[in-house]
Order: sequence, then C-alpha cells, then structure tokens
Amino acid sequence: MKYLWILLLLVPLFAQQTFSNEEVLGIANQIKELQYSDSIKTVQIENLEKQIVGYKKQAEIDSLLLQHKDFQIGLLDERSKLYEEQVKLVKPKWYESKYIYWIQGSAIILIGSWVSSNVR
Repeated sequence: MKYLWILLLLVPLFAQQTFSNEEVLGIANQIKELQYSDSIKTVQIENLEKQIVGYKKQAEIDSLLLQHKDFQIGLLDERSKLYEEQVKLVKPKWYESKYIYWIQGSAIILIGSWVSSNVR
C-alpha cells in the first residue's frame, strides 16, 4: 500500500508537460481543421448514403423493366406464332390461283373474238 501512495504522488510530477502559446495555437488549429474535415466527411457520407438509396431504387426499376421486356418478348413470340397459323389457315384455294385467272381472261377474249367474227 505504501508503494502505491508513492507511485500515485510521483506520477503527476513526471507526467506534467507545459506548452508554449504557439504550440497551443497550433494544436487548437489542428483540432479545428480536424473538426471541419470531420463535418465535411459527415456531409459526404450522408450524400453518399442518399446516392446508394437512389441507386438501389434505380436497380429495382431496371429489374422491373427487364421483367416487363421479357414478358413483352414472350407476347410478341406468341403473336408471331399465331400469325403463322393464321397464314396457314388463310392460304388461297385452288380456284383462286393466278393461272386460273389468266386462263379465264384468255378464254373470255377468245370466246368474245370468236363470237364477234362469227356473228354478222
């Protein structure tokens, strides 16, 4: 216990240090600079956190757009398949051929000319 008292009384004698006015002003200026940079970094952190929230919202919107685009691609594929089936169903019949129309036209002209040459 006696050594503890001696130690407690001697420590403040060796630990005490005095600073000059310039050193105190320098330390105060350094503290002010550190406080200013800390406040700037705090503002920067807040701005970056807001940007992160904005980026997360943008990522959600982008993923929704991709889902809708995939859905739209599926619908367009289905529509093209339906159009192909419709084309198969609406194919012209044998009597709607252009060759048959040509033969009919030629026959009308030939019959008309024959009738006009034979009727006097």
